[in-house]
Amino acid sequence: MAYKDWMPGRRDEIMTLAKTWIMNLPSSGGAWTVSQDEIDELAVLVETAQETLNDAAKNKGDEVLNARVREAFAALTRYMRLMRERKFFTPPMTEGDWLKLGMRPRDRIPTPVPPPTAQVEGNLAFPGIGLVEIVKIQMTGGKIDRRADYGVRIYYGLLGKSAVHDNFRLTEPPATGNDLPHSVFTRRRSHLFDFTGNSGCAVFFCMRYENSKGEAGPWGPVLEAHIP
Repeated sequence: MAYKDWMPGRRDEIMTLAKTWIMNLPSSGGAWTVSQDEIDELAVLVETAQETLNDAAKNKGDEVLNARVREAFAALTRYMRLMRERKFFTPPMTEGDWLKLGMRPRDRIPTPVPPPTAQVEGNLAFPGIGLVEIVKIQMTGGKIDRRADYGVRIYYGLLGKSAVHDNFRLTEPPATGNDLPHSVFTRRRSHLFDFTGNSGCAVFFCMRYENSKGEAGPWGPVLEAHIP
């Protein structure tokens, strides 16, 4: 489920929502364990916010009054968030109850996270002997979905003989990432590989996004380099 804050951003909309609660809670709040004292406290906060707003409107540019407005609305929205978090539940609330309060019912069913669709690319850097780093890992083509494109799996493999033992050496350059024997997962924009003892060998990389369930997206380009 993509998160969207239920609290309005504009002060007039916050006031309208709060007043809607005050108007409808006394007739319905008993089933939701909202007491009259809590409703009265909300009403006081609304009145205070309205008074500070009116004062600031009459004295535009007064920083002290503007600060009081911010404080009043911060207190009001904080109280409303606590009330919603602690008091509004379905059941006992019905969909009609939520609508009477000017809100949508809580969505308890998570939106499925789709497999990634974006491709990923990066550049190669050589910070030292035996070191190869993939930098500027980023999306290429399409629109990224941060839920689906949770992280990047980097596949890699070395070609040719080496003094360092490796049971999975490439015998020919890979066509795609499917031909690469090793992989590592990262959520960073760079990743450093230490191939000490393999200087002069050809190394190949290919990346693709994975979501949090391990479902993979399309392959990016194959990157080739010789280890310094």
